[in-house]
Amino acid sequence: PWQDKFEKKLSALTDMASKESIQTLANWIAFNRKHAATVASVLANALKESKNNPNRQWLYWQLIHEILILEQGAPKWEKLLDLRIALGEALPLAMEKLGSDLPPQLEEYLKEWNDSNAFGGPSLISQIRRLYQNRNSLTSQVAPSNTKTEELPSEPIESSTSAQNDATAEPASTKAITIKEDASAPVMDSGPEMKKEEDQASQQRRTSFSHLSKQVEYDFESKGVPYGKVEAKEFLEPCKAIATLQIARDVRTSTAVEISTALANLPTDIQETCKELDSGTLPELDAAQTNDFSIRIPSNLLDLDIDDETSTLHTFQDIVQRQQKAREKLIQLLVKSRCQFGANDAARAFYSTEGLADKLQKRKQLLSDALELEGLDTSQIVDNNSGSNKKRDQGQDLEPFSWYTPEEDKEVTAPDSKKQRTSPVV
Repeated sequence: PWQDKFEKKLSALTDMASKESIQTLANWIAFNRKHAATVASVLANALKESKNNPNRQWLYWQLIHEILILEQGAPKWEKLLDLRIALGEALPLAMEKLGSDLPPQLEEYLKEWNDSNAFGGPSLISQIRRLYQNRNSLTSQVAPSNTKTEELPSEPIESSTSAQNDATAEPASTKAITIKEDASAPVMDSGPEMKKEEDQASQQRRTSFSHLSKQVEYDFESKGVPYGKVEAKEFLEPCKAIATLQIARDVRTSTAVEISTALANLPTDIQETCKELDSGTLPELDAAQTNDFSIRIPSNLLDLDIDDETSTLHTFQDIVQRQQKAREKLIQLLVKSRCQFGANDAARAFYSTEGLADKLQKRKQLLSDALELEGLDTSQIVDNNSGSNKKRDQGQDLEPFSWYTPEEDKEVTAPDSKKQRTSPVV
């Protein structure tokens, strides 16, 4: 497989490989850019495994840097964007693992990636720079001598274990649970009632789309959209816009959620004070309040690059608004077509073709009989005819359509728009 070939080339590089050797491998990766996901995964794993080998880790960072600046200013720059984005999405996980072991020389690379807009937007580079700036806080916290720390699993656990019954309740966003030996610590109740509620919630999530199999009555006329025939290709444009924008939206969702969560978790008095400052009720903070708030506000909020984060949020807002317009356009087309996508026309053509074939067969038989009356030899025609009939008999008969009956079909220019039965696609 291509991954094995890439891993061999990567392992062939020595820790002190020359820049030319690194650039050669970077060019080879760019040539094979269709394997972007594999490249990102292998390099991210290589970084994690080099945590205790600074020279090897720096080699991988040099290779990543050469890939991210390759063809800068050249026509092929845009063709490598998917490869750069794949790397940008894989790097944060590796950086969280490396923590304080990240090399200090990386700062220069980050600046160059930002200046060249290597990831096609500010979101990924902002996330990577934030992780680098907070690298010392990414390592596992050292617990005091009278406490012990239990790491949270990477996957959610639906059922509580006996060990969790002794754990102090912590927010789900925390990375570790500190379990104090003090017997007076609060205990989270994870008894049968809580398990029953979790099971019910899980069951509700699994069956939340069960109603889609039912038919509903929808009054198309109430929307004020006149009926019109809508070609299938007209649905393609809004659907394509929604799918394309969803990729860009997913990339920026994490930043929006992180900022929203951090602001929502601020103490109430700090939030109230910020509102008073914004409205002008409070002219300014005194020195005591400033010092107090600077201690209580999380460092990840204080270290935010306001301009970059504002730009990312504005981009996220624009993507959401454009998706909304595309969805509205799609719903309008669905209402205009009355959810009639040509299935009846196709079924009508199918049945008419089948009837036409039977008529032709009967007509052929009549012509054959007429030729025999004229004294002509029709044995060859009959043999061919019997062969074709045999092939037809060997074919599998299709079951009639359950949703279409030729006798009840009435070809009209516009279907009844009042409370037509249809699946709830809108």
